[in-house]
Amino acid sequence: FPLLLHQHLFFVEALNLVHTWKASKGSILTAAIVQPLREHQQPILVTGGHAGDGRISCWKLSNNSLEGNKKETVQEIQVGSGARIHDGSIFSMASCISTHQNINYLVSGSFDRSAAIHRVDVGTSSHAVTVQTIGRLPEHTGWVRHVEAVEEKSLSPEADDERTAGTSISLLSIGCNLINTWSVLEDGEVARMARLDAGPSPNDPPEEIFRRHDILTFAILGDNDGNSKAKWIVAGLVDGSIRVFVAKFEKWMRRRQNSPYDATGSCDCPTTTTATSIAFDHQDEQDMVEHVLEDEKPFLSTNCHAGRITKIHCIQGFPDDFVSTSFDGTWVRWRIDAEMKSLSKLVEGSISKAGEQTNEGRICSSTIVTENPCNDRQNNVVIYLGTSSGCLYRSWLSRGGESEKIHGNGKDASITAMTPW
Repeated sequence: FPLLLHQHLFFVEALNLVHTWKASKGSILTAAIVQPLREHQQPILVTGGHAGDGRISCWKLSNNSLEGNKKETVQEIQVGSGARIHDGSIFSMASCISTHQNINYLVSGSFDRSAAIHRVDVGTSSHAVTVQTIGRLPEHTGWVRHVEAVEEKSLSPEADDERTAGTSISLLSIGCNLINTWSVLEDGEVARMARLDAGPSPNDPPEEIFRRHDILTFAILGDNDGNSKAKWIVAGLVDGSIRVFVAKFEKWMRRRQNSPYDATGSCDCPTTTTATSIAFDHQDEQDMVEHVLEDEKPFLSTNCHAGRITKIHCIQGFPDDFVSTSFDGTWVRWRIDAEMKSLSKLVEGSISKAGEQTNEGRICSSTIVTENPCNDRQNNVVIYLGTSSGCLYRSWLSRGGESEKIHGNGKDASITAMTPW
C-alpha cells in the first residue's frame, strides 16, 4: 500500500500521514514523477513493480491539494494501450524533460532484462495519459535494477529535430556489473555508446581476476541544477563498495551514428575494430581505436558500507557530493576529491544508536528533500529513509547521528520506493 505523507516545509516537526491506497496487485518497486509541461496540469505519479504484466499505473492529486481530510485524495488516471511497457516486473523508472522539444520522457528497467524509453503525454487538466514506447535496449546481462536519463546540453538541438526521441538525451541502465549508456535515433533505432565496467572491488583476491559484483544503483552528479554539465557517475554495489566514473557524455554522444557496440545491453565485444567505421571526431584515428575498444573504468573504487548499497543520491548545488544509503542501516555523505582520487566522509548517520543493532529492519529506499529552500540550503537538506519493516526515518544531512523515526511500528511491509510529490 503506498503511503502519502505531507511535509509542512516551514515547520519540519509536522509530518502527517494523509492517504493510503491500494495501487497494485503486487509489490511496488519504483515510482517516478512526470512534471507538467502546460498550465492546468498536475505532476503525475507513475508506479510500477510486481504487478505481473509489466504495466504502469498513473495517479494525480484531487484538486491539486493535500490539505483537509478528503476521502479521495488520490485519483487514478486512465492510461491507454501503452500502459504495458515491459514483459516482466518493472524494477526502476526515471523521468526526463527534453528542454528543446518540450516533451516528457519516462525511462524504465525490468526483470525482462530490457530498458526502454517512452514518450508520456498528459491530457488537459491531467485527465488522461498516453504512453508511447519509442526505443528499447534489450538483452541486458541481468535484471535492469536502475535507470537514469540526462540531456547533453552541449549538443545542437537542431541536429535532433528529425529524430523520434531527441538524441541529445542519454539513457543509462544497469546490467549486472555494467552500466550501459545509450540513445535513441530516428525510427526507434538504438545506439549503445559506452559501457562502464565496475571491475573488481578493492578487497577482492587478486588471483580471482574475473570476480565481479552487481551494481544496484547509481546517480549522475553535477547536472542537478539544470545549468551545468554532468561531472561524475557514482555507482553503489551489492558488496557495499562504491565506484566513481568520469561522466563523458559529450564524447559518448558523438558515437551515436557509428557506435562501436551492438544495440543490446549484453557483454558482447564491440561490433567493429576498424578506425574508419568508428571515427566520431577529429582526433587521430589510431588513438580513437585504442580508446573505443576499452570499456570505461572507474576513476576510483572504495569499500564504504558493511551491507549492500540501496541508493546513491546527488545533492543540488554540490556537484562533488553524494549520499549513499545501505542495507546495514547507515547513510553517509561523501565528497569526491579529484586531485587525490579519494572520497572524504563528511557526515554519517544511522537508523539506530551507535553500536546498537535495530530490529526494525534495514534501509530499503530513500529520498532527499530540501525542507525550506528560502533559507540556508546546506542546513535544510533532509534524507528520508524507508526500512524493511515499514518504518520511515528522517535525518538532516548537516547533522548526521541517529535518525528520527517519524512513521511505523516495525511490523509493516517494506517501504520499497519513495519520491517527492
